[in-house]
Amino acid sequence: MPGAGSRGPGLPGSAFRAHGEARAAPPRSAARREEPLLRGAGDSLRRLLRRSPSFSSRAGGDLSSTMAARLVPNVSSKEGESQCEEKHVVLLSPVGKLEISGCETGLHEIKLPKMSVLPSGRAESSAACEVCEGAEEMTEPLKQCTAWLRAYFCEPARMASLPVPAFHHPLLRRDSFTRQVLWTLLRDVKFGEAVSYKQLAVLAGNSRAARAVGGAMRSNPIPIIIPCHRVICSSGQSGNYGGGNLLKEWLLSHEKLQKEKLAY
Repeated sequence: MPGAGSRGPGLPGSAFRAHGEARAAPPRSAARREEPLLRGAGDSLRRLLRRSPSFSSRAGGDLSSTMAARLVPNVSSKEGESQCEEKHVVLLSPVGKLEISGCETGLHEIKLPKMSVLPSGRAESSAACEVCEGAEEMTEPLKQCTAWLRAYFCEPARMASLPVPAFHHPLLRRDSFTRQVLWTLLRDVKFGEAVSYKQLAVLAGNSRAARAVGGAMRSNPIPIIIPCHRVICSSGQSGNYGGGNLLKEWLLSHEKLQKEKLAY
């Protein structure tokens, strides 16, 4: 993972907006909607963190049966059954080539490109996202994944109407704190938002597990869809990223810009 020396230009503080509010139905004891936790960076962010409202009553909930089925498909484990047949596709995106693998059951992995320079221009049409390898053998989860990523980069307004593809990576099939963290991140931290490692630990049910949250982010097999780029340092710095700090900053800036456009 690249060090801090590879960081690109800093993001404006307003690029970091996060909330500590879970999107699942609140418990009956929750009488009001809690306010977003992160709205800025640097000193202003630290002041917000000091007076952040408590949201422990909404944290640490178990996976709903519906989303659990999405994250962990009901795969037969009968003895002697052959393993799934992995297919590969390459999506040419505004940030480079995304290598995606999966089977008929779900996604296995998304491999990110390493960015040495920020991309020029902006993603403005679906032509900016094209499948350049493997189009003839795409499984349904791979088709859903490429459609979702096209919308993410080029037409964010369509994302809400698209299904999140099923996942079929071993890490997401085991009951663990890592899976709980990744599920919580996918469920609660939406497009254009950000959350600190500590806040995500609280949301996942263990306020002392900020370091473990960092490990979960490093282990994330489905980046962008499971948005580990939205997890930042409490100082407001973007922090490290498996695809490189430049890519993380580009994704956060892209979401900020697109969310502002959608607001009009």
